[in-house]
Amino acid sequence: ADQRAAFDSRAKATAPDGVLLVQIPSLTAMISQGQWNLLRHSHFGYHSLTALTNLLGAVGMSIATAWEFDLLGGTYLVAAVHGH
Repeated sequence: ADQRAAFDSRAKATAPDGVLLVQIPSLTAMISQGQWNLLRHSHFGYHSLTALTNLLGAVGMSIATAWEFDLLGGTYLVAAVHGH
């Protein structure tokens, strides 16, 4: 439930020269397409790219690149690395 702590533990588990991959649904697609069935009780958070950038920055990581693809109407695969 504590998103900052979750990202902190993932940053610590990622090697200094490693890459953390994070897959997130496009919130814009979810809202514009009315895909409310994508919301699941087992997920503690849904992040925009802006929110994800801020969470990663708070734990010393940054987005190196991101890919968007059509899965579920719009999904991002984000590659994050240590440093800014």
